[in-house]
Amino acid sequence: MSVFPQGFTRRLQRAGVARVQFTYHWHSDERQFELEVLGEDGQALTLPPELEEGIREAVWNEAVWNADLSTFGTYLWDLASGDVVPFGQLTYLTGNSLGGTYEVTFTGNPEEVLAARSTPDPTRSQVNAWVTSPDPQIRAAVAGNRSVPDDWVTPLHGDLDPSVSWTMRDRPGRTLPLSKQEMEAGNPATLPRVLDTLARSEWAQVRRAVAANPSTPGRTLTDLAGDPEWRVRLAVLNNPSAAEDVRSALLTLFRGADVTLRRMAARAESVPLDLLSTYATDPDPSVRAAVMGREDLLGDLLNHLKDDPHSLVKEAYDLREDETKEDPFDPSWPPEEQWRVARAAGGGLELRHDLDSLAQAPNLLPDVRDVLRTLPGAISSLLRRDDLRDDELMDMLGNGPLPVWALPRRPLPPEFLRTLWAQLGADEQGQQSLAGRPDLPPDVRDALLNSGGVAVRGAMAVGAPLDEPLARRLASDPVDWVAETLLRNRTLPPVVAREVLARLGPDVLNPYFHTREPLPPDLLGVYAEVATGNVLVNLAANPTTPSLPIIEQLRASGPDGIRPLLTDPTTPPEMLARLVGTAHDLLLVQHPNFTADHLRALITQGIHSFRFWKRGHGEEHQRITELLHAMLDSPFMTPDLWDQLISVRAMNWELRQAVASRTDLPEFIARRLKEDPVQAVADAVRRDLWPDL
Repeated sequence: MSVFPQGFTRRLQRAGVARVQFTYHWHSDERQFELEVLGEDGQALTLPPELEEGIREAVWNEAVWNADLSTFGTYLWDLASGDVVPFGQLTYLTGNSLGGTYEVTFTGNPEEVLAARSTPDPTRSQVNAWVTSPDPQIRAAVAGNRSVPDDWVTPLHGDLDPSVSWTMRDRPGRTLPLSKQEMEAGNPATLPRVLDTLARSEWAQVRRAVAANPSTPGRTLTDLAGDPEWRVRLAVLNNPSAAEDVRSALLTLFRGADVTLRRMAARAESVPLDLLSTYATDPDPSVRAAVMGREDLLGDLLNHLKDDPHSLVKEAYDLREDETKEDPFDPSWPPEEQWRVARAAGGGLELRHDLDSLAQAPNLLPDVRDVLRTLPGAISSLLRRDDLRDDELMDMLGNGPLPVWALPRRPLPPEFLRTLWAQLGADEQGQQSLAGRPDLPPDVRDALLNSGGVAVRGAMAVGAPLDEPLARRLASDPVDWVAETLLRNRTLPPVVAREVLARLGPDVLNPYFHTREPLPPDLLGVYAEVATGNVLVNLAANPTTPSLPIIEQLRASGPDGIRPLLTDPTTPPEMLARLVGTAHDLLLVQHPNFTADHLRALITQGIHSFRFWKRGHGEEHQRITELLHAMLDSPFMTPDLWDQLISVRAMNWELRQAVASRTDLPEFIARRLKEDPVQAVADAVRRDLWPDL
């Protein structure tokens, strides 16, 4: 039975969706979803944003939260059968879930994975084929098929792939002799004939232990060199007892393997040095990054990869955990201590904390300073020195691009900035840092505007000093977000600010970004001319906001000045229009002078600020729910407002559930809620009112 609502499934099928491949996981303390939607022909489909957002909400609320998919990972949802099975790969090319670069791929045989996971009462021959498949996805799938008897999947208790062993954890296996055999297979004192017998074990963990045992006979290692499990073959390659022709054949095999296997082998616990040296010069940067990420990588290989120009390898180097034991350094930095740390770092030892402290030392020797300018680990610290000269900057630039974020904030020579810009190339992060500098030569600024992406133009809009021509150029950017970020720049000319607000409307103003320092009074005054709701309230509370009639009226009413205006039945409609978007919106809706324009503004602003999508709690949730029902009760509600408001993109599922039981729903809204991606919402629709949906 599918974990997803039937109505939502039918809605996706009408849109041509046959399967959804997705991954959910945490990365850098944020929840990540990646989706790939496939049609009947297996080709990718592009869905409307509303449907795509619905899939995301269904995955989280139904598959993850209610059905508990057991772990983060990659999955395949087959709409026809309703089955959700593990499928695909989430691979960290550098680092881990705390930080790094990952790759999501959906490769394999989805038909076979679905069959292995969902076939009811398969035959023994079918199960045997799945259990011995070289694809761990198929082995994990049959391990999770609860209609398969436990003793048919016994070999998978000793599988070496983590996804298979994780799935097998719920299968009974405590009485199996797996642990005993594995210990015996790894014991150098075990007799050769016993090792030869264990080499034919149904458990890959046992076979790997035999392959790694230096007492295993050569003929047995030759047999294990053809094992279907690559980790067993790698253990043979690492075994000093393996014959030279066997090692040579295995080296050729691992060197010529596909990039996925080369990457996994490069990360394996024990890898022969000759194979690791090959992978350190691999044509694929992800393989080289895997080598760089090894904690045991030292010496020549580390020094070689430190100079690798590819960004993945550089990132792997930056993310390396420093396992070296640093000698405590003398913080007074006598000359001999300066030279010790500089030479150790130059020799490949990772003394990052020492280097940072040395580079900032007030008594840094000129000769040591010259050495540090050539060491990548010391560059950013040197750049923070107040006494760094322009000629030193140019000299450091000769060794390659510098970290732009660490550059001195003082004005820098135009020629230096031109050379830096030329070296940055396609480094968008560096371009963003450069775009906000106040000392950019006009030609570099124009080059950034012409060739940089939208993030670079946004960085210039929010951080660069603006004259009127530059401000107008950014204000006319085809991406509205660039013009919107201009409103946070304290040097924005007021005349351009008015033009931006006239085009984008007051909804783009934020109650925090646009109501306080470092914005100057003249800009605050421009914003106060059009601001509404919380933005207006915060501007009135800021003593540097210039005096305007509405600002003075709010100030005169005290700290809660907006409430008396909303409870006064004589407050005119034009004043109410300026009060839309506060914690007192329920009073606004109940005001006798409330109009259709006010309602439209309230809904539009609420959607823009995600007011109805945020998960509220306690009194906040109750307040939003009461406001929502008051809005829906309004005689000014129209079909287009219903359409805007009652949607997955605008409203969280708890509020949609509260709306679904109303008796005054337009039919198209009732149908939409009946096909909601969250089952609780669909169940809340009144069947007695909509029996045909």
